[in-house]
Amino acid sequence: MFGLSEITASLILLIGAVDDLRSRKVHNWLVLSLLSLAIVLQLYIGGWMGLGAGALGAGVAFLACLPLVLARIIGAGDLKLMVAFGMATAWTTSISVVLWSLVWGAILGVIRAIVAGDLTRLLAATYAVATSKERPTESSLHRIPYTIALIFGWLTVLSLSRLPGGWL
Repeated sequence: MFGLSEITASLILLIGAVDDLRSRKVHNWLVLSLLSLAIVLQLYIGGWMGLGAGALGAGVAFLACLPLVLARIIGAGDLKLMVAFGMATAWTTSISVVLWSLVWGAILGVIRAIVAGDLTRLLAATYAVATSKERPTESSLHRIPYTIALIFGWLTVLSLSRLPGGWL
């Protein structure tokens, strides 16, 4: 059975993903609304202590995602959505979801390249970046709606936490 925190965190990511898929961005007004929902949830569940725990989760999500935004791996909207998500969860959950979303983002990016028939070009661009020969142009990158990778990361964390002995 899932608690109120898990349901709220799931809704935050699902609503963000719908916005991302529709408009190819996560709107600020939506993130502020979702962050407000997470703040109210934390106050309701744990009072001021819950709000502090949520703020820690939001801060860790911000710090984990900031380098990814600066490296242009994810967008700023994804970072802001993860801050709202982090407010609704624990800091350990935030960091786990970010890490698992990187795995899923890579998998989804490769699948997209295969479907588009661009796997060779993706591998060549990856080699160029890895050997510091050149930086790929924005148009040569395979962009995916990263909110989908975040959802898969969250589902992975939920699944692993439900294993006998609590893997996470």
